Amino acid sequence: QAILQAHLDFINYVVKNKYSLERWRTITNVMLLKEPGNFKIHRLRVIHLYEADYTILLAVKWRQLVHHVIDNNLMNPSQYGSMPGREALT
Repeated sequence: QAILQAHLDFINYVVKNKYSLERWRTITNVMLLKEPGNFKIHRLRVIHLYEADYTILLAVKWRQLVHHVIDNNLMNPSQYGSMPGREALT
């Protein structure tokens, strides 16, 4: 519990002082096969792997942004994708 709190305090300090950690600026690109044995470039899926605490920070900030937009009616009413309580049907 103490280690978790220390890590949280550190992240909050970094964000408050607008500092970017070196490990947050390093991204690992991974290419996954969409079809087994097919190595053609257009049949590969590229994913970007970020540091775990940076990913969590982005998720928290994104959620805050989405709720701010909803609470202040800044989103087009026809927007349904990735919106809490809404479902996009195809």
